[in-house]
Amino acid sequence: LFSKTSNYRFRVTANGTSTWLEGTIEETTSRYYAIYPYNPSATNSTGFVTTELPSQQKAVKDQFSNIIAVASTQTDELHFQNCVTLIEADLQTDGVTSISFRGNNGELIAGTVRISIPSKEDTAPVTTVISGSKEVSVSNGGAVLQKGKYYLAVVPQTFSRGITVTLNGNGTSAQKITTNKVTASRSKRLLTGPLNLSMVPADSFCLAYNDGEHSGTVYPGEERTLVYTYSGRTSIGYNVLGAGYTAEYFLDGSSTPADASSRIGKGFYAASGSLNLLPCTPNGGTNANVERLRNASSRGSQSSPIDLSTDNNNTLGAGLSGVNTANCYIVRAPGWYSFPLVYGNAIKNGATNSSAYSPSVSGSTVLKPFIDAYGQAIGSPRINDGAHKAVSARIEWQDALGLIADEVRIDNGSIVFNVPKNTIREGNAVISALDQSNHVLWSWHIWVTGASDNELKPVQVTNKDTKSFGFMRINLGWVAPYSTPIEYPGRSTKVRLTENGTGKVLEFTILQLGATLPANELGCSPFWQWGRKDPFVSSDGTAVQDEVGNFRKKTWYTAERRDTIGTRASLLGNDFAAFISNPSTYNITSGGDNKYTNAWNANQSSLGAGDKIVKTVYDPCPPGYSLPPINAWNAISISNVSGTFSNGWNFWSKPKGAGETIFFPAAGSMSTSNSTSTSVFGSLRNIGTQCSYWSGNPNQMNAGYYFYATSTSATISYGSNRQYVYPIRPAKEQ
Repeated sequence: LFSKTSNYRFRVTANGTSTWLEGTIEETTSRYYAIYPYNPSATNSTGFVTTELPSQQKAVKDQFSNIIAVASTQTDELHFQNCVTLIEADLQTDGVTSISFRGNNGELIAGTVRISIPSKEDTAPVTTVISGSKEVSVSNGGAVLQKGKYYLAVVPQTFSRGITVTLNGNGTSAQKITTNKVTASRSKRLLTGPLNLSMVPADSFCLAYNDGEHSGTVYPGEERTLVYTYSGRTSIGYNVLGAGYTAEYFLDGSSTPADASSRIGKGFYAASGSLNLLPCTPNGGTNANVERLRNASSRGSQSSPIDLSTDNNNTLGAGLSGVNTANCYIVRAPGWYSFPLVYGNAIKNGATNSSAYSPSVSGSTVLKPFIDAYGQAIGSPRINDGAHKAVSARIEWQDALGLIADEVRIDNGSIVFNVPKNTIREGNAVISALDQSNHVLWSWHIWVTGASDNELKPVQVTNKDTKSFGFMRINLGWVAPYSTPIEYPGRSTKVRLTENGTGKVLEFTILQLGATLPANELGCSPFWQWGRKDPFVSSDGTAVQDEVGNFRKKTWYTAERRDTIGTRASLLGNDFAAFISNPSTYNITSGGDNKYTNAWNANQSSLGAGDKIVKTVYDPCPPGYSLPPINAWNAISISNVSGTFSNGWNFWSKPKGAGETIFFPAAGSMSTSNSTSTSVFGSLRNIGTQCSYWSGNPNQMNAGYYFYATSTSATISYGSNRQYVYPIRPAKEQ
């Protein structure tokens, strides 16, 4: 029982549908919160309780003892509500020692959970996994389970690609799989049906596999299906025990062996190795920009890649010369590319740009010098001049499957990567450099765009003070609309391994489930938290909302090529070093850094608006561009527009309908109110209705100035919490 934040243990003293709970409370409050079972490590923050739902649960036949239930009261009477779904496993198989359950799309179903406890009985609690497990098992210390019904407690949710139930015995196993969408509702049972399966005995000829999430062993005579998504997996480790073997592959139900290299690369060819499960082949999702990319000639080569720190000098009409480094580089064709291991914007026109990391001003609100991923002062443009050396590189995420090939490397002081021609489309990716401890030292945004030359030329916008600012015509990271969905047909690959000499055969099927990604109807672009250099994944370009008003995020793909919807989130605090070393983690600490005025404007030593930006090493914009100052927008008004509001405004670049038009789409925003929010992945809002764009100026220590517009108004008067994420419209450096 919680009184405020204190956790007190109460014990049951009478059994039945109504029971007595007895304990001692040392402090009183107007409302008490309760959770079953007791967990001494559980915490409460005004009705948001954090506790553990174990992934290893006790197998007790015909009992629901694994549940979590909560209640709140202002009296001495508690009405508990169940917070979980019970998986009812009807065991009808002999020799089983454990039962496991998981979703086929890698859903988190147990671990550390946050539960919102309602104050009214007619409101249901909401349970969210903060971190944890994708599989839940019940067992009884290795003892053989009697036939009957066993209950596994999991967090309620929809399993979009079905579920897998696994029975394990002493050296034996069996599976039951469904690939249809399954919904597990709170306080209800999800029935597996009778589990009367054939358990296959262990054998000296077998294959052990481990993909980092799931592992197992396949024996002769077993029917085993390994379920993955259309995106594949970069590494599935395997180990074949026996006297050597011959491998054959059968595609999509065919009984004739066939080549499977387009699906599993080299396949199975050694006693041990790693399988690269390749993505399914997509259809659809095209537009003029995608066709422009696909028709472009490949550039560079593996041994002689294109250096983006010089190649981008005039991509946006910046008129630069020499080497110009940035935190974002633009790619407009397939091919091999590189960029130097340099902190963001620390080299400009071929020379050290110390103003980007060592400001000319001082003060308690000034970060001077800027710091790296270890919190150490940046004293040189080149990362490897510091104490921690970059020894490897990886893709943190990409929002188009196959946008960047899996292998990225460090070569001669630069990161080298490949944009394949057969999978190129518009999209965004983040590549990081790591030290020998796999600590992220820095990361860079790669924007692949098929925008035309004209779309990449700046628009000169005149403000009230008659100053001119060269705005980009499109958002940073913009992906243009396409009217047809991207379809990934599913496929199955049966693998047959025959042991040399004995002729023993083991077979298993690798099933990749198909998917359809929605059409990008409105266009979309990534988001940034104020003061941070790394982007977060955008909306999916549709105006589709869920039951609580959240819009859909775009699917993105991790380093292992897992497809994910959402955003990693954590309490990173007020620490720029943590921001740098966790480039794909949304900081749910309210106020962001909450300390400095100059994260995006090096020489700004106090709060307030402005009309000039000195670009910093934390600025996310491409070479020659920076965050705009807030006063760059001070003449923009909905009384000076072309047409009506339609997913945004076409503003005139000069007063009284003069100049060109510049479109600011209502690309949305993302936020979560504080660290106790149940929306730990951040909620995406306002797609198609609100324009919100960061400036480089701080409004308060916990807020940044931003340009805001709706169908009825446009303003630059307000600040927004630095924790929130908005798109960016870069302006040419002054």
